[in-house]
Amino acid sequence: MKDWKMWAPLQTKKQREVADNLSPTEKEEATNLAVVGGIKSALFAISCTLAIYFLYEYIPLSSNIRLLLCLSLFILGYLFFSKFVGLPIRNRQKSLLNNSKYARERGITV
Repeated sequence: MKDWKMWAPLQTKKQREVADNLSPTEKEEATNLAVVGGIKSALFAISCTLAIYFLYEYIPLSSNIRLLLCLSLFILGYLFFSKFVGLPIRNRQKSLLNNSKYARERGITV
């Protein structure tokens, strides 16, 4: 691994090879994409956590029903996060790797 900034936990060998050979401008674009993704993830997590906290604390229901409601909201929030934040970022990252100069020259598709 040439650059630890381009490492990802579930990265395939092809993705690692392309990521190791990105040009400086492509690395900068990937870094910016990661920063935007991190900010979106943090904002989404904070807003979901606050919403669940306030619902749990201030809804006058029995504790079992409140717990089930909060658990369902957590699962629903995770699904929305995956669909509207996680997958688009992942697709843009794959697109960035596929459209890199190194991948185009060698015909690599990740």
